[in-house]
Amino acid sequence: MAADKTIQDESFNKEEWIERKRMDRENAFQMIDDAIAELSDPNLFMQYLDVQSRFDRYSVNNALLVAYQMPDATRLADYAYWQEQGVYVNSGERAITILEPGKEYKREDGSVGVNYNTKKVFDISQTNAQQKPRTFRTNDRVLVKALVKTSPVPVEITDKLPDDVSAVYDSEKKTVFIRQGMSGGDIFRTLSKEIAFARMDSGDFSRDKCELQAYGVSFIVCARFGVSPPSLDKDERPFDGKDAKAIRRELAEIRKDANSMALSIEKTIGTRNKNKDAR
Repeated sequence: MAADKTIQDESFNKEEWIERKRMDRENAFQMIDDAIAELSDPNLFMQYLDVQSRFDRYSVNNALLVAYQMPDATRLADYAYWQEQGVYVNSGERAITILEPGKEYKREDGSVGVNYNTKKVFDISQTNAQQKPRTFRTNDRVLVKALVKTSPVPVEITDKLPDDVSAVYDSEKKTVFIRQGMSGGDIFRTLSKEIAFARMDSGDFSRDKCELQAYGVSFIVCARFGVSPPSLDKDERPFDGKDAKAIRRELAEIRKDANSMALSIEKTIGTRNKNKDAR
Protein backbone atom coordinates (compact mmCIF):
# COMPACT_ATOMS: atom_id res chain seq x y z
CA MET A 1 0.00 0.00 0.00
CA ALA A 2 2.81 2.42 0.86
CA ALA A 3 4.48 1.73 -2.49
CA ASP A 4 1.21 2.43 -4.35
CA LYS A 5 0.78 5.71 -2.47
CA THR A 6 4.34 6.74 -3.37
CA ILE A 7 3.71 6.01 -7.04
CA GLN A 8 0.48 8.03 -6.96
CA ASP A 9 2.18 10.94 -5.20
CA GLU A 10 5.05 10.94 -7.69
CA SER A 11 2.66 10.91 -10.66
CA PHE A 12 0.63 13.84 -9.32
CA ASN A 13 1.53 17.10 -11.01
CA LYS A 14 0.20 20.07 -9.07
CA GLU A 15 0.72 22.54 -11.92
CA GLU A 16 -1.22 20.36 -14.33
CA TRP A 17 -4.01 19.94 -11.78
CA ILE A 18 -4.25 23.73 -11.27
CA GLU A 19 -4.30 24.30 -15.01
CA ARG A 20 -7.02 21.68 -15.51
CA LYS A 21 -9.13 23.30 -12.80
CA ARG A 22 -8.66 26.71 -14.41
CA MET A 23 -9.73 25.35 -17.79
CA ASP A 24 -12.78 23.69 -16.23
CA ARG A 25 -13.83 27.03 -14.71
CA GLU A 26 -13.32 28.86 -17.99
CA ASN A 27 -15.36 26.25 -19.84
CA ALA A 28 -18.15 26.52 -17.26
CA PHE A 29 -18.35 30.29 -17.54
CA GLN A 30 -18.26 30.03 -21.33
CA MET A 31 -21.23 27.64 -21.19
CA ILE A 32 -23.07 30.15 -19.00
CA ASP A 33 -22.36 32.94 -21.52
CA ASP A 34 -23.54 30.71 -24.37
CA ALA A 35 -26.71 29.78 -22.47
CA ILE A 36 -27.51 33.44 -21.76
CA ALA A 37 -26.98 34.31 -25.43
CA GLU A 38 -29.60 31.72 -26.38
CA LEU A 39 -32.31 32.87 -23.94
CA SER A 40 -33.97 35.14 -26.49
CA ASP A 41 -35.25 31.92 -28.05
CA PRO A 42 -38.59 31.50 -26.20
CA ASN A 43 -38.28 27.70 -26.13
CA LEU A 44 -34.84 27.86 -24.52
CA PHE A 45 -36.02 30.45 -22.00
CA MET A 46 -38.92 28.18 -21.01
CA GLN A 47 -36.44 25.29 -20.82
CA TYR A 48 -34.31 27.28 -18.39
CA LEU A 49 -37.36 28.18 -16.26
CA ASP A 50 -38.35 24.52 -16.14
CA VAL A 51 -34.88 23.60 -14.83
CA GLN A 52 -35.00 26.39 -12.23
CA SER A 53 -38.41 25.10 -11.08
CA ARG A 54 -36.90 21.66 -10.37
CA PHE A 55 -33.67 22.93 -8.82
CA ASP A 56 -34.95 25.77 -6.64
CA ARG A 57 -31.79 25.84 -4.52
CA TYR A 58 -29.53 26.17 -7.54
CA SER A 59 -28.17 29.60 -8.39
CA VAL A 60 -29.01 31.21 -11.72
CA ASN A 61 -25.59 30.22 -13.05
CA ASN A 62 -26.03 26.58 -12.09
CA ALA A 63 -29.57 26.44 -13.49
CA LEU A 64 -28.18 27.86 -16.74
CA LEU A 65 -25.44 25.22 -16.75
CA VAL A 66 -27.93 22.38 -16.22
CA ALA A 67 -30.30 23.76 -18.85
CA TYR A 68 -27.39 24.00 -21.31
CA GLN A 69 -26.03 20.50 -20.65
CA MET A 70 -29.02 18.34 -19.61
CA PRO A 71 -32.35 20.21 -19.48
CA ASP A 72 -34.28 17.05 -18.55
CA ALA A 73 -32.24 16.42 -15.38
CA THR A 74 -34.30 15.84 -12.24
CA ARG A 75 -31.84 14.83 -9.50
CA LEU A 76 -28.13 15.60 -9.52
CA ALA A 77 -25.31 14.35 -7.31
CA ASP A 78 -21.61 13.73 -7.61
CA TYR A 79 -20.07 10.31 -8.19
CA ALA A 80 -19.14 9.82 -4.53
CA TYR A 81 -22.71 10.46 -3.36
CA TRP A 82 -24.18 7.95 -5.78
CA GLN A 83 -21.62 5.39 -4.60
CA GLU A 84 -22.56 6.01 -0.96
CA GLN A 85 -26.19 5.28 -1.88
CA GLY A 86 -25.21 2.01 -3.52
CA VAL A 87 -25.97 3.47 -6.94
CA TYR A 88 -23.70 3.11 -9.94
CA VAL A 89 -23.17 5.66 -12.69
CA ASN A 90 -23.69 3.99 -16.06
CA SER A 91 -20.57 3.38 -18.12
CA GLY A 92 -19.74 6.09 -20.64
CA GLU A 93 -21.95 8.78 -19.07
CA ARG A 94 -20.71 12.33 -19.40
CA ALA A 95 -20.64 14.41 -16.21
CA ILE A 96 -22.57 17.66 -15.90
CA THR A 97 -20.51 20.63 -14.77
CA ILE A 98 -21.82 23.02 -12.13
CA LEU A 99 -20.12 25.58 -9.90
CA GLU A 100 -19.66 25.67 -6.15
CA PRO A 101 -18.28 28.56 -4.09
CA GLY A 102 -14.72 28.33 -2.84
CA LYS A 103 -12.61 30.75 -0.83
CA GLU A 104 -13.36 34.45 -0.55
CA TYR A 105 -10.83 37.06 -1.62
CA LYS A 106 -10.46 40.83 -1.52
CA ARG A 107 -10.54 42.82 -4.73
CA GLU A 108 -8.34 45.87 -5.33
CA ASP A 109 -11.26 48.16 -4.44
CA GLY A 110 -11.67 46.42 -1.08
CA SER A 111 -14.83 44.51 -1.95
CA VAL A 112 -15.05 40.78 -1.30
CA GLY A 113 -15.21 38.29 -4.15
CA VAL A 114 -15.67 34.52 -4.22
CA ASN A 115 -13.62 31.99 -6.13
CA TYR A 116 -15.70 29.27 -7.75
CA ASN A 117 -14.68 25.69 -8.37
CA THR A 118 -16.27 23.30 -10.83
CA LYS A 119 -18.10 20.22 -9.61
CA LYS A 120 -18.94 17.18 -11.73
CA VAL A 121 -22.38 15.70 -11.13
CA PHE A 122 -24.58 13.04 -12.71
CA ASP A 123 -28.34 12.94 -13.10
CA ILE A 124 -30.26 9.98 -11.73
CA SER A 125 -31.12 9.06 -15.33
CA GLN A 126 -27.40 8.37 -15.84
CA THR A 127 -27.37 5.78 -13.07
CA ASN A 128 -28.90 2.39 -12.35
CA ALA A 129 -31.22 3.90 -9.73
CA GLN A 130 -34.96 3.69 -10.23
CA GLN A 131 -36.45 7.04 -11.16
CA LYS A 132 -39.63 8.12 -9.42
CA PRO A 133 -42.09 10.49 -11.09
CA ARG A 134 -42.01 14.01 -9.69
CA THR A 135 -45.51 14.77 -8.49
CA PHE A 136 -47.15 17.26 -6.18
CA ARG A 137 -50.11 15.68 -4.43
CA THR A 138 -52.85 18.13 -3.56
CA ASN A 139 -56.01 19.25 -5.32
CA ASP A 140 -56.44 22.42 -7.37
CA ARG A 141 -58.80 24.05 -4.88
CA VAL A 142 -56.24 23.80 -2.07
CA LEU A 143 -53.49 25.09 -4.35
CA VAL A 144 -55.54 28.09 -5.47
CA LYS A 145 -56.46 29.01 -1.88
CA ALA A 146 -52.80 28.82 -0.87
CA LEU A 147 -51.82 30.94 -3.87
CA VAL A 148 -54.40 33.62 -3.02
CA LYS A 149 -52.86 33.92 0.46
CA THR A 150 -49.58 35.00 -1.15
CA SER A 151 -51.27 38.04 -2.66
CA PRO A 152 -50.51 41.39 -1.00
CA VAL A 153 -53.82 42.75 -2.35
CA PRO A 154 -57.41 41.45 -2.42
CA VAL A 155 -58.41 38.93 -5.11
CA GLU A 156 -61.96 39.44 -6.37
CA ILE A 157 -64.16 37.51 -8.81
CA THR A 158 -65.79 39.67 -11.48
CA ASP A 159 -67.86 39.38 -14.65
CA LYS A 160 -66.70 42.74 -16.02
CA LEU A 161 -63.38 41.75 -17.59
CA PRO A 162 -62.91 42.00 -21.37
CA ASP A 163 -63.57 38.80 -23.30
CA ASP A 164 -59.86 38.16 -23.90
CA VAL A 165 -58.79 38.78 -20.28
CA SER A 166 -59.04 36.04 -17.64
CA ALA A 167 -57.50 38.00 -14.78
CA VAL A 168 -55.75 41.31 -14.24
CA TYR A 169 -53.95 43.20 -11.51
CA ASP A 170 -55.38 46.73 -11.23
CA SER A 171 -52.57 48.86 -9.83
CA GLU A 172 -54.90 51.81 -9.15
CA LYS A 173 -57.44 49.80 -7.18
CA LYS A 174 -54.73 47.55 -5.68
CA THR A 175 -56.81 44.50 -6.50
CA VAL A 176 -56.47 41.38 -8.61
CA PHE A 177 -59.67 40.70 -10.57
CA ILE A 178 -60.39 37.24 -11.97
CA ARG A 179 -63.10 35.87 -14.22
CA GLN A 180 -65.53 33.35 -12.78
CA GLY A 181 -65.98 29.84 -14.15
CA MET A 182 -62.42 28.75 -14.99
CA SER A 183 -60.89 25.38 -14.11
CA GLY A 184 -58.55 25.05 -11.15
CA GLY A 185 -55.43 24.79 -13.30
CA ASP A 186 -56.40 27.84 -15.37
CA ILE A 187 -57.13 29.83 -12.22
CA PHE A 188 -53.77 28.94 -10.67
CA ARG A 189 -51.86 29.68 -13.88
CA THR A 190 -53.59 33.03 -14.47
CA LEU A 191 -53.60 34.19 -10.86
CA SER A 192 -49.95 33.34 -10.27
CA LYS A 193 -48.89 35.87 -12.89
CA GLU A 194 -51.24 38.63 -11.73
CA ILE A 195 -50.27 38.11 -8.10
CA ALA A 196 -46.62 38.30 -9.21
CA PHE A 197 -47.43 41.73 -10.67
CA ALA A 198 -49.04 42.79 -7.40
CA ARG A 199 -46.04 41.62 -5.38
CA MET A 200 -43.73 43.68 -7.62
CA ASP A 201 -45.76 46.88 -7.25
CA SER A 202 -43.64 49.09 -5.01
CA GLY A 203 -45.33 52.35 -6.01
CA ASP A 204 -43.92 53.19 -9.43
CA PHE A 205 -45.58 50.26 -11.24
CA SER A 206 -45.25 49.56 -14.95
CA ARG A 207 -46.91 46.40 -16.26
CA ASP A 208 -44.79 46.43 -19.42
CA LYS A 209 -41.53 46.61 -17.47
CA CYS A 210 -42.62 43.80 -15.13
CA GLU A 211 -44.15 41.56 -17.83
CA LEU A 212 -41.25 39.17 -18.36
CA GLN A 213 -40.49 38.86 -14.66
CA ALA A 214 -44.13 38.12 -13.81
CA TYR A 215 -44.25 35.53 -16.58
CA GLY A 216 -41.09 33.83 -15.30
CA VAL A 217 -42.40 33.72 -11.74
CA SER A 218 -45.69 32.24 -12.91
CA PHE A 219 -43.93 29.60 -15.01
CA ILE A 220 -41.68 28.41 -12.17
CA VAL A 221 -44.45 28.38 -9.56
CA CYS A 222 -46.82 26.49 -11.86
CA ALA A 223 -44.19 23.93 -12.83
CA ARG A 224 -43.19 23.40 -9.21
CA PHE A 225 -46.75 22.56 -8.15
CA GLY A 226 -47.61 20.34 -11.09
CA VAL A 227 -49.72 22.87 -13.01
CA SER A 228 -49.07 23.19 -16.73
CA PRO A 229 -47.07 26.45 -16.99
CA PRO A 230 -47.92 29.30 -19.37
CA SER A 231 -46.26 29.31 -22.77
CA LEU A 232 -44.50 32.08 -24.64
CA ASP A 233 -45.43 32.82 -28.22
CA LYS A 234 -42.87 31.36 -30.63
CA ASP A 235 -42.26 34.83 -32.10
CA GLU A 236 -41.45 36.48 -28.78
CA ARG A 237 -37.82 37.44 -28.13
CA PRO A 238 -37.70 37.86 -24.33
CA PHE A 239 -34.20 39.27 -23.91
CA ASP A 240 -33.45 41.02 -27.18
CA GLY A 241 -31.45 44.20 -26.66
CA LYS A 242 -30.31 43.31 -23.13
CA ASP A 243 -26.73 42.57 -22.14
CA ALA A 244 -25.63 39.52 -20.15
CA LYS A 245 -25.43 41.44 -16.86
CA ALA A 246 -29.00 42.74 -17.19
CA ILE A 247 -30.26 39.27 -18.12
CA ARG A 248 -28.58 37.68 -15.09
CA ARG A 249 -30.08 40.36 -12.86
CA GLU A 250 -33.58 39.70 -14.22
CA LEU A 251 -33.18 35.94 -13.89
CA ALA A 252 -32.08 36.41 -10.28
CA GLU A 253 -35.20 38.50 -9.54
CA ILE A 254 -37.41 35.86 -11.14
CA ARG A 255 -35.78 33.13 -9.05
CA LYS A 256 -36.09 35.13 -5.83
CA ASP A 257 -39.76 36.04 -6.37
CA ALA A 258 -40.72 32.53 -7.51
CA ASN A 259 -39.03 30.91 -4.51
CA SER A 260 -40.72 33.36 -2.16
CA MET A 261 -44.17 32.69 -3.61
CA ALA A 262 -43.63 28.91 -3.71
CA LEU A 263 -42.40 28.86 -0.10
CA SER A 264 -45.50 30.74 1.04
CA ILE A 265 -47.73 28.26 -0.79
CA GLU A 266 -45.88 25.30 0.73
CA LYS A 267 -46.18 26.75 4.23
CA THR A 268 -49.91 27.36 3.81
CA ILE A 269 -50.52 23.85 2.53
CA GLY A 270 -48.32 22.41 5.28
CA THR A 271 -50.23 24.31 7.96
CA ARG A 272 -53.52 23.14 6.49
CA ASN A 273 -52.37 19.52 6.49
CA LYS A 274 -51.20 19.76 10.11
CA ASN A 275 -54.53 21.25 11.18
CA LYS A 276 -56.38 18.52 9.32
CA ASP A 277 -54.28 15.83 11.01
CA ALA A 278 -54.93 17.39 14.43
CA ARG A 279 -58.66 17.06 13.91
